[in-house]
Amino acid sequence: MRRWYDMDAADALRELHSDCSEGLSDEQAVSQREKFGPNELVETGGRGPWRILWEQLSGAKIFWGGNDDSIRRVGSAQ
Repeated sequence: MRRWYDMDAADALRELHSDCSEGLSDEQAVSQREKFGPNELVETGGRGPWRILWEQLSGAKIFWGGNDDSIRRVGSAQ
């Protein structure tokens, strides 16, 4: 199977026996749907707000404390 994302538009249209002004015929659309399934994205949920907060805090390399009890990032000016 061809990698459509590697093809330019003209090659993809030629491969599908279509053109950009007409699109696929009804018969071609039905055939493609039967072969590849419906053209839809499957929703997978997503990250909740607590997960996002955890990822932000666990990804930051910080040190607590110092002479003035401030928070300092690794590599930041001191």
